[in-house]
Amino acid sequence: MKSDKGKFKTDSLELRYSAVFENTGTATIIIESDTTISAANKEFENLSGYSKGEIEGEKSWTEFFAEAKLDLMKDYHRRRREEPEEAPNRYETLFVDRYDNVKEVLVSIDMIPETKKSVASISDISEQKETERKLKAVERISRDLVLAKDKDELYRLILDGIDEVFGFDNTSILERKEGGLQIVVGREGQSEARGRLLSLDHSSVTVAAFTENRSIYVPDVEEDDRYIPATAESRTKSEFAVPISVEGKSYGVLNIEDDELDAFSVRDREMITILTAEVDVALRGLERMNRLEESRRKMKGLHKAVDRTQTCETEEELFETAVETLQEILEYELCSIDRVEGDQLVPQANSAEIKPDDTVTGQVGEGIGGKTAESGETIWGDDVQNRADARPTKDNFHGFISVPIGDIAVMQVVSTKVGAFNEGDVELVEILADHLLGELKRVGLEKELKDQAIRDPLTGLYNRRFLEKVLQKEEERVKRYGGAVALLMVDLDDFKRINDNYSHLIGDKVLQEVSDVLSKTMRGADTIVRYGGDEFLIFIPEFDDNLESIVERLEKEVKRWNRYSDLIDEELGLTVGTAVWDSPENRDIEESLKEADNWLYKRKEE
Repeated sequence: MKSDKGKFKTDSLELRYSAVFENTGTATIIIESDTTISAANKEFENLSGYSKGEIEGEKSWTEFFAEAKLDLMKDYHRRRREEPEEAPNRYETLFVDRYDNVKEVLVSIDMIPETKKSVASISDISEQKETERKLKAVERISRDLVLAKDKDELYRLILDGIDEVFGFDNTSILERKEGGLQIVVGREGQSEARGRLLSLDHSSVTVAAFTENRSIYVPDVEEDDRYIPATAESRTKSEFAVPISVEGKSYGVLNIEDDELDAFSVRDREMITILTAEVDVALRGLERMNRLEESRRKMKGLHKAVDRTQTCETEEELFETAVETLQEILEYELCSIDRVEGDQLVPQANSAEIKPDDTVTGQVGEGIGGKTAESGETIWGDDVQNRADARPTKDNFHGFISVPIGDIAVMQVVSTKVGAFNEGDVELVEILADHLLGELKRVGLEKELKDQAIRDPLTGLYNRRFLEKVLQKEEERVKRYGGAVALLMVDLDDFKRINDNYSHLIGDKVLQEVSDVLSKTMRGADTIVRYGGDEFLIFIPEFDDNLESIVERLEKEVKRWNRYSDLIDEELGLTVGTAVWDSPENRDIEESLKEADNWLYKRKEE
């Protein structure tokens, strides 16, 4: 193993790599051909637990991987130098730090041109992976909850799920009874308190969650006078209470305690709240199925709707699926969903029978839908034509149901028959609306996780992990439909000087503002990727323009930024390398990418 600690003496190209990786914000290292790490940035020190002096020239790249992955890493290292086209540039693996902590990481690695060295960026994705696993488990448990045959099974599933997914076993469920809240089922420390009745006049965390109808988190129970121990031997340090509502009324509380301080992360609390929302859905379903024979058929349709919505990946898909399934359940009545955007109700999804001319953007507070959004309450009746506050778009609209989906949207059902709906129908639509609210939160959380995986946290642009998807998508499109793709490799001139002269904090702000300039200058259909520390890659699909005019426009906008920005006192310039890929039969898109990169460096040297 080499002993030249911290030496990174190569040509000017390697020096540029060194400057970039020191400021990338991600754990980054330079790897020699013998697997020795010759350079490591501060983030890699933090990730590994070793200092630069202990790493550079002393540690092998392969020392940081779990034994199960070691042979694979060595094979990747060899192939990257001998058969580069056979070695993956991005992969997930297991990283071991100096304290033997195993972390799930995403490795992005490339060879430094004209050398046998490679540069690798390692991102710790352990928390993201753990959250993804929990989300999948929550989805599975949610499906089981809505299929529970009775409350005993429902409560067992929810408490088993919280123990399985989040590791919290000190749990209980309380229901509203005459005289207060009663613990109807409990686990571990709260099992002995089963049957206890808590007066609503007493101050406690669970009573407060019930009466205020909101989740309450106490990171340190000793700092909250409302905490009441379940038993004299209780060792509880933190508590999380989530209200359970049925038919819009407080029904009970899910209470979770733990013997560690601040044991409940924000993410865990969000997912537990989403899971608890499924209890609302399931309880409503159980109560209705016990009463109405007709509702049994409709509840089967609702379960189908729940299953279908749980596979949806976007809000648009959720809304469209809800409209389709609700129309099936209510036997071809007309359905629509409008989103609340400021003081307006904007149509999102409608039954196929509703023509575009029959949909209008409404105002919150006006009409049935607007008043539903404003009040957060269900409005329904036998004939919308008889209501002075209604604004039906068709004369043959009569029976109606208007239900809020939290404060996000309004779901409406209308029939051409007078008196078409009963209380059971209203309750069913409310159940679906409550479930949709939980699914909308899930979709939002999943989108946030996906964005974190493919977005650069500093600039908000796509990162290099997303680059492979863009390349594949554009290559398939051009091969199938023809046309051309323009590629622009943009580099900020002498950006290292800005970091050196003004600080990395100012440099980061410059990168953010320049990223905004690029985004506003390019079309919405164009894709901008943060390719390196101060390098950006722009994809222009269906290109039929003049590349030079685009480059001139970019340069013009950056000059405009120079005039108006007060971040730095010197003028920031940029160099652009360009290429066009329009002949898949002659070369692949990666070759055009290399061409743009080569032109960039040639123009840098001019």
